[in-house]
Amino acid sequence: MAHVRCITTVHMPDNVTIGEGSILNDDDPVVKRYGHFFEPLDATARRDTAVLDATARPGVRRGRK
Repeated sequence: MAHVRCITTVHMPDNVTIGEGSILNDDDPVVKRYGHFFEPLDATARRDTAVLDATARPGVRRGRK
C-alpha cells in the first residue's frame, strides 16, 4: 500500500474537504475516484530535493531577506 499527497485543496460532494498536503493511502475510495488531485509521495520528495540542492550550504534552505 502506497501513500499519496493531495496537490491542492479539494471540495467534494457531501461536504468533504481535503486540504493541500494531506496524505492518504492510494487505496482510499476518494483517491480512486479523484486520482487527478493526488500524486505519489516519492514525487514530492524528488521535488523537495531540488530545493535542497539550490541552497547555499547542503541541508540548509535559503530564507527570504
